[in-house]
Amino acid sequence: MREGTSGPGKLIAEEGELLDGLLSVARRAVETGVVRRMYFARLVGGRRFHHVGGYGEETFFPPERFSLGRDWYVFVERVGWEDYPEGARRPVDPPLRTILEELRARVRAAEREGAADAEEGSAAGEAEGLPPREGGGRS
Repeated sequence: MREGTSGPGKLIAEEGELLDGLLSVARRAVETGVVRRMYFARLVGGRRFHHVGGYGEETFFPPERFSLGRDWYVFVERVGWEDYPEGARRPVDPPLRTILEELRARVRAAEREGAADAEEGSAAGEAEGLPPREGGGRS
């Protein structure tokens, strides 16, 4: 990837290790029958979701969205929606709850690591006499 690249492509490149971990959990969830399909997205610009990967086959059932962290979301497709009235929120069963907790733990760990890296970079800049970076401009 070129230096200074911005946008969704940069998000994927920066989060490759995290995404690999999330996909391994998704694969396990699908293969054990907890869900039929699971895919991940990041909230970009505070308004739009950018699909970054997933596992499982399309079911054409409405996906359920769960927040995993600051801007990470997982979309889950489960069968059995015909048993629930339209617009009703389906309860989260214990196997899915366990999967969601594991996904959230992975995202939180990556966010903490990213925050620590940002602080370290800021401290290095201050030691070199550089002013702190502002806003989301290009470097």
